[in-house]
Amino acid sequence: MRLIFLVLTLIAISLSAQAQVYKEGVHYERISAAPATTDRIEVLEVFNYGCPHCTSMQPYLNAWQKDRPELAELKHMPATFRPDFELYARGYFAADSLGVLKQTHAAMFEQASAHRSMVRNINEVADMYAALGVDRDKLIAASKSFAVDMRVREVNKKLPLMKVSRTPSFVVAGKYRVRNEAMRDPAEVFAVVDFLVAKEAAERGI
Repeated sequence: MRLIFLVLTLIAISLSAQAQVYKEGVHYERISAAPATTDRIEVLEVFNYGCPHCTSMQPYLNAWQKDRPELAELKHMPATFRPDFELYARGYFAADSLGVLKQTHAAMFEQASAHRSMVRNINEVADMYAALGVDRDKLIAASKSFAVDMRVREVNKKLPLMKVSRTPSFVVAGKYRVRNEAMRDPAEVFAVVDFLVAKEAAERGI
């Protein structure tokens, strides 16, 4: 019994120390009080293929994903708050509808980096996908479909609600946005993500 009490005390001290390090309004901000709708704790990456900061963040994200908390579920959402961002987003959703997203997602960061200029139309985005073996014409057609239009509109609605105005951004459980701008070390971003996942799990009692 004393051993159990000691372990629980050490856990409480550890959580208290973390709470002192990662503070609301400094390292993260609450964006919603909405209750969770799933048993998993969503970690949402808001990204853009043409964003060099997103590209440089990928190794850290991949490392985190390999050892992520069991309850955490990583999802991705392309940003749309600039015309070139929306073009990449249309390409992303089109690739998803064609069932090729798994083979293209990581490689598209490299394609966009090699492009070295702001994309001006969907044809330029389609050329990048074509270099990865995706049918160019099918990608363009899918990018202009009603289904992709609806997904782009959905993102347009979500971004201001999540207070996301830059990429990359990370939103945990739909409630907290990690304030990347407060951190110099990208690895710390994921320490805050883990902290927020643990916080959310504790609040749900899971």
